[in-house]
Amino acid sequence: MASPGTRSTAAAEGGQGQTLLEWIACARTVVVGDVTEVAPSGKGRLEVGLDVEEWIKPPRGDHKITMDVVDPGVAQDRPPIEERTRVLVVLPRKADQAADTFEGGQLTQYRSAIIAALDDAGRTTCPQPWN
Repeated sequence: MASPGTRSTAAAEGGQGQTLLEWIACARTVVVGDVTEVAPSGKGRLEVGLDVEEWIKPPRGDHKITMDVVDPGVAQDRPPIEERTRVLVVLPRKADQAADTFEGGQLTQYRSAIIAALDDAGRTTCPQPWN
């Protein structure tokens, strides 16, 4: 999988990518928190509970959320979502698209990049096929 926000890398790998601003614009939810629960919720999907430490997009929300996401085991090259893990979650608008999750150093790197680009992403249109 190409790194999110790197259209040229995705194109080189034979796919269609997004710029960083498009990736953020196409996200419904961006949060940092601790995974409290992971359970199957349907064919190829998981229900993931999260204690939210920080809301990035939208800027605020509940302290505890449950997300119904594509099982990373179904999506190629995606790490599993595990309980008791601190993660950055970038949840796309479309329910059939896999969420991006980051831990450790990647969490810090992507969180900083998203926050720095958030205002510009707010003025960016989410292109097809992601909207």
